[in-house]
Amino acid sequence: MKKELLNKVLLSLFVIMAAFSFTSCGDDDETQNGWYVAVDTDQSSAKFNSNLYIQSAVNNQLQSMNNEFMKTMMSEGDAKKHFNAMCTELENKVNALELSVLDDTYCTVYLTHAIADPNGKSPVIASKKITFASKSE
Repeated sequence: MKKELLNKVLLSLFVIMAAFSFTSCGDDDETQNGWYVAVDTDQSSAKFNSNLYIQSAVNNQLQSMNNEFMKTMMSEGDAKKHFNAMCTELENKVNALELSVLDDTYCTVYLTHAIADPNGKSPVIASKKITFASKSE
């Protein structure tokens, strides 16, 4: 009787331990929406921060790009790939406007997710420096 009870207890413990050991803590390939790209003004050049035309062009392009990006379900890896493509497109579109730009004008954009931490900050997943070309005369 004692041996049978001991076997049942041990079997129960084994089942519980097995359940916890096979449970995943997280899935890196989990698809979700809420990805977006934002400008980090602290990491951008002073020339960018003082040029309202460039800031406006960047913000308009990001708003347009983010409208669809935020709704799209994708994994973090796919979001990073999309982010890199968005950065290239952003740089090309703003430079194509041929706005007046001083040398060494750049902004830093970052990929983040709508999930915020308790301090109200969204996690930075990736960042990239976007450099703006001087207007060709």
